[in-house]
Amino acid sequence: CILFGEFVQASGAVFPYYVDLRRIISQPQLFHQVLTAYADILQSLSFDRIAGIPYGSLPTATGLALQLNRPMIFPRKEVKAHGTRRMVEGNFEPGETVVVVDDILISGNSAMEGAAKLRSVGLQVRDIVVLLDHEQGVKQRLQESGYQAHSVLTLSAVTETLYQTGRITEAQRQAFAETQSSGT
Repeated sequence: CILFGEFVQASGAVFPYYVDLRRIISQPQLFHQVLTAYADILQSLSFDRIAGIPYGSLPTATGLALQLNRPMIFPRKEVKAHGTRRMVEGNFEPGETVVVVDDILISGNSAMEGAAKLRSVGLQVRDIVVLLDHEQGVKQRLQESGYQAHSVLTLSAVTETLYQTGRITEAQRQAFAETQSSGT
């Protein structure tokens, strides 16, 4: 899931690598392990519904809804000009609590935009759960906005494991470290 080169992130920052977690859904055994890791965190939280952030986290939210037998909804990335024109898809009641599931925390913008859409229709959002935290102070930023962020993995732990097992070089390890220390 890690590619090296020059990649523009959704936040506009340019990184010397790209983490493409969407590839996980093509590996059923790995995807199952990822869902189990998310579920371990979700089981300690209180919520009525799971919300996946389009598009990358919709498969994960769907898998978690099935695994935990919890209803799923999702905020639309864009509201269609036809049909129901709903901002949030799925059945829900205002006042219910929703846990947001996203894939990666880099800037936190996609998770906060999705949470804002959910809140705009009367839902409560307290928790945001991601697979990978880039560790650039985003958890603190989310907390200041009223959300508690939880992550299965941190970029530094993944990087160290990959380096220790010979899966990445020292130069690649430094690319991760430089991005983290620069705060971009």
